[in-house]
Amino acid sequence: MVTGEFILTFEDPFWIGLFLRCDETGCYAARHIFGAEPTYPEVRNFLLHGYDSLSFLSISSIEMENLILREGRQSRRQVRKGSQDKGIPRSLNMYKTALQGKRKAQKAESTKRSQDRKKDLYLLKCEKRRQKKKGR
Repeated sequence: MVTGEFILTFEDPFWIGLFLRCDETGCYAARHIFGAEPTYPEVRNFLLHGYDSLSFLSISSIEMENLILREGRQSRRQVRKGSQDKGIPRSLNMYKTALQGKRKAQKAESTKRSQDRKKDLYLLKCEKRRQKKKGR
């Protein structure tokens, strides 16, 4: 079973739509920046036609459990006043955490590729030097 949630929030200076999707494989989040305050027809149109263009990030199970545990009065209270962190809803913070994790993984991968490339170039340079000395 797939469940979904859409949250529209204002994060100065833009309006941001946050999509949460949970299924058997895990929970995922995606974000869309609307810019100026969107009208209901714009939001509806995006939900109907722009949903396919979103790229979803995986959210850790611990963060999702924290979101699911907010039920009843506590949930309504937190929705009303938002998260303690600058008034941003918890789900948006979870998305930011997932995005930071993705960026950190990409940076580590990029650094490893760069180091491997430098090592290969150095070994090639050393091999050329050896060949040059043999030719004398």
